[in-house]
Amino acid sequence: MSNATAETAAARDKRMARLIAAELRAVFEEIFPEQPFEPPREWTDVILGQADAGASYTYTVSGAELWPRSVMCRLTCSAAVADRSLALEYQLPSGQRYCVSGSNVTAGAGDVHSWCWQPMASVGSWVVGDTVISPLPQQLLRSGHRLVIRLMNGDAGDQLDQIAVSARMSVPPDGDAPSID
Repeated sequence: MSNATAETAAARDKRMARLIAAELRAVFEEIFPEQPFEPPREWTDVILGQADAGASYTYTVSGAELWPRSVMCRLTCSAAVADRSLALEYQLPSGQRYCVSGSNVTAGAGDVHSWCWQPMASVGSWVVGDTVISPLPQQLLRSGHRLVIRLMNGDAGDQLDQIAVSARMSVPPDGDAPSID
C-alpha cells in the first residue's frame, strides 16, 4: 500500500469513525439525557502503513498530538549490492528535522530485516533474530509534524512495509476535542 493509498484508507476510516460516533452519541443521549456527551481526549492507536518501492515512509500528524510508543517496519532489499540503513526522524511541518534515531546495523542485497524503535532500548542497536532494536526518542509530535522512516542508500527495488506506529494520541490542551458530528 502506497503512502497515498494509506492516506485514502485513513480518510475513509475517519469518516466511518465519525458515522459510528454519531450513532453512539445518539444512543448515549437517549439513555442518559441529563449527561452531556464528551468525546475522549486521549486514546491509543496503531497506525499502519507501507512506503512506495525504493522510498522512505512519512506519516503526518493531523488534528491531534502523537506520542510514539513504538515504531516497527520491515525492509526487504533488492538484489542490488549496497548497505542499506534506516533512521527514524521527527520533522517540523517545514520538513526541518529536530530528532533522529538511527542504528549501526545495515542490510545488504537480498536481505529482509525488521526494525523496531522502542523507548526501553538502551543506547546503540542490536539484532534479535531478524529484528534490529533501536532506541525510540521520547518526543511529542504536534499536528503537522511528521514521523519519517528514512531509507538510506536504498535501491528502487527495496520495499519498506509492515509499518506499525503504536502511539498515544490526544487532543491538544488548548484545542477542542475532535468533532464527531
